[in-house]
Amino acid sequence: MNGQPMDMEGWTGMHAEHMGIHNSPSMGWNGGPGVVGGPVVKKLVRMDVPAEKYPNFNFVGRLLGPRGNSLKRVEATTQCRVYIRGRGSVKDTVK
Repeated sequence: MNGQPMDMEGWTGMHAEHMGIHNSPSMGWNGGPGVVGGPVVKKLVRMDVPAEKYPNFNFVGRLLGPRGNSLKRVEATTQCRVYIRGRGSVKDTVK
């Protein structure tokens, strides 16, 4: 947590952490030719989850959803890649 209250209702709680421009690849993600010469803007947004404030809430489970479907839906609608990192992001082998 960065000391700021988290806005759970919208995107205003997020802050842009890194922005950069990269050249587009010669091949697209599906194996076809990519857009030549057009710059690709890469944005990285980090959201801190208040896990210490709510220790009994399963944030990772709610983000993933059943069989990861919630996460897949978020990635498909936003055309972004979502990474879940930190404590609780790896399955506990003891359970």
